Amino acid sequence: MTKDHSEQAPGATTESGDIRADVTRVLKDIIARRTQRDSAGWTEQTELKDTGLDSFDAIECIFELEEHYTVDIDFNANNPDTKLETIGDFIDLATRAIVAGPKG
Repeated sequence: MTKDHSEQAPGATTESGDIRADVTRVLKDIIARRTQRDSAGWTEQTELKDTGLDSFDAIECIFELEEHYTVDIDFNANNPDTKLETIGDFIDLATRAIVAGPKG
């Protein structure tokens, strides 16, 4: 089952859409730098494995996003409910954390 990442959650504001667009740009830049690959063809449906990102790099990307946005991203690699398979999954996770607010 493929998630449709293009729709905003009910009650989402334009601000969260703007945040999502920024997270998309920042995340693609981070992944491209880590994998030394061109992100031009990547979409939200692109699987992380197809970007060249490994599980260690994915965790490092979370740390970079947390630092960039000054938030805590709730991710547990051992919890199958928070599995990151696509760029869109990653964007969803980060956007939720950013909309929730800065870390305390």
